[in-house]
Amino acid sequence: MASPTARLPLPSSRSRCCSAICRRAICCACGADEGIAQRIETAYQYGGPGEPNSMKTIVIALASAIAVWAAPALAKDAAVEAPIYQFLDAFNKGDIAAAAATHADDAHITDEFAPHFWGGHDVLKRWAADFDKDAAAKGLTNPKVVLGGVTRELVEGDRAYVVVPSVYTFTLKGVAMRETAQMTFALHKEDGGWKIVSWTWTGPDASPVP
Repeated sequence: MASPTARLPLPSSRSRCCSAICRRAICCACGADEGIAQRIETAYQYGGPGEPNSMKTIVIALASAIAVWAAPALAKDAAVEAPIYQFLDAFNKGDIAAAAATHADDAHITDEFAPHFWGGHDVLKRWAADFDKDAAAKGLTNPKVVLGGVTRELVEGDRAYVVVPSVYTFTLKGVAMRETAQMTFALHKEDGGWKIVSWTWTGPDASPVP
């Protein structure tokens, strides 16, 4: 560990970060909290091995400090996610009644087959009927959707926003097909728990399974 240099006087805590770095020709925004300022002060006084007050040490300390300070907390709620996985599990089993039970009665759906948008009363059942009609016209059988882990989840009071990667597989006129996409959900917490109020399917064209 390199020896500390002589301690340099620093200004007030609010401008400490900028003061320390500007002596090395770099400036960050003033207003950093006490923790970040302290890291920068330490980095300025202790360089790397054989290189006191090194620019590299200061920049690394600054980057890591800001990352810790700015990163949001990522808390996932199993209760929020439950209706999403229950919905697709029921769909894969062909249980439309159970799938519909995960949705609010006035939910909205956006999907890749016509008419592309559904909303209002019995929305899931109407979407499922159009799905079956479209599948029959195209010669599509054995539909299945497998969800990955949630990649983004925001919960504010009784509202939630969830993004989940998905893989849709099916057989099209005897050819196994695969589509990698994602589903984006909005949910509302009602008296009986969380319900899906909207979801959107987003993905490219399916391609034959190699």
